[in-house]
Amino acid sequence: LVGTIADNVTTTFDDNVSDVSLGATAPSSNTTSIAPTWIAEAWTDNPAWAIRDIMVNPTYGLGRDVTESDLYDQSFIDSAAYCDTLVNDGNGGTDKQAIIDIVMNNQRPPYDVLTEDMASPHRLMLVSLNGLWSLMPDKVTTPTQMFAMSNIIKDSFKLSYGSTVEQYNTLQVQFFDRTKDWEIETHSIVSKQQVEVLGRPQKLKSESFPGVTRLSQVVRESRYRLNVSHYIRRAIEFEGNIDSILMEPGDVFYFQHDLPRFGLAGGRVVSATSTTVTLDRSVRLDSGPTYKIRVRSLDGGGVESFQEKTITNSPGTYTTLTVSVAFSPIPSALDVYAFGTVPVVPF
Repeated sequence: LVGTIADNVTTTFDDNVSDVSLGATAPSSNTTSIAPTWIAEAWTDNPAWAIRDIMVNPTYGLGRDVTESDLYDQSFIDSAAYCDTLVNDGNGGTDKQAIIDIVMNNQRPPYDVLTEDMASPHRLMLVSLNGLWSLMPDKVTTPTQMFAMSNIIKDSFKLSYGSTVEQYNTLQVQFFDRTKDWEIETHSIVSKQQVEVLGRPQKLKSESFPGVTRLSQVVRESRYRLNVSHYIRRAIEFEGNIDSILMEPGDVFYFQHDLPRFGLAGGRVVSATSTTVTLDRSVRLDSGPTYKIRVRSLDGGGVESFQEKTITNSPGTYTTLTVSVAFSPIPSALDVYAFGTVPVVPF
């Protein structure tokens, strides 16, 4: 962090500050991941529990239409643990990833209040899955699926690019400051990489984070949104086959497609041994680059895993590739694979 966040005027940050230092990492463990038993009501400033309370309370919430049986409680437990994670506060200490201090005194559609005022400012997403309401945190996680040419519906792929006109590098935020008797404060956060290093003119966007009353959290959320504006410039849309059924909003997945050259090839395994894999198409290896293959496999217990191996074949065109380290488990016929070069490995 360059400068200080205590001046309550402007914070300039380096874009290469690790996410870990400002709280973008998920909890390393979650000992509360058990079936919940609700014992008593208690005060909380945890956004996940506040959202759950509004949803099921029949007096001031949606309890006449939404019951506890309509909620996937494990998702609220996981989101609550995420919000309680201790992170760097930018001043040498720590605080919780997210807490909520909010007054609701305007009549608005309930879903808008839950999603825009209570969930979004804390990187939470409220969705309906399989008939149950779930709360999903936007956090660092591992991929759960892989899509390649073999399990993407033909001609369904679309690639779109974000408009540079909408890209901003300075965020001006108004918030109620709990340390100043809840007065409205204005704080500006500037991307040093964009403004100072690249010399781009400041493009300002005004924003408010309902329920966020700590300057440290304002800075974290502003940095997060500035990074989203700067780095997320492309979006993909596609249809998948049966592989897509178990995916949920917020899941991370690997992706390969020939059209935009996301990886060099993808398909399904024909056969394999511990150190070789035969593909359903030929691939060309040139001298110079290092090539890798990623395979989605199932172990003996039916658990899905991803194996990434370095190819040792000499330059040429092959359907059977040799890997430097043995597969474990050995890929099966019809397993999905993606093939590409290093460092441009398949997405």
